[in-house]
Amino acid sequence: MACVLGMELSAVEELCKGIGCEVANLNCPGQVVVSGKTTNIELFASLAKDKGAKRVLMLDVSGPFHSSLMAPARDKLKSYIEKVQFNSPAISFVSNVDAGIQSDPAVIKENLIEQVSSGTLWKSR
Repeated sequence: MACVLGMELSAVEELCKGIGCEVANLNCPGQVVVSGKTTNIELFASLAKDKGAKRVLMLDVSGPFHSSLMAPARDKLKSYIEKVQFNSPAISFVSNVDAGIQSDPAVIKENLIEQVSSGTLWKSR
């Protein structure tokens, strides 16, 4: 994974398409995290600087989190979460899958499963 500073989201997304990376986190305006295989992320980092990124920081993580490469982990988690009964929350629940406040137990359950392999939205698109 790599953190991209000072590059427009649309430019990050376009660059990701060509080299097999995915947007993993929208942290704040001007800060996007990408995820993928290590070699693809390294290529992305070198190209992003040429495409106008102010800085690209390689993240010391153990996997390609919040990307489609995490689908096997998502599927394994799903079998456990589906066995748990969820009730409506007593306080607001903000989902990082859609950056929205959720109160429907079925939506919360689905978002907890999907968050493993989908991008994290700390800001809405």
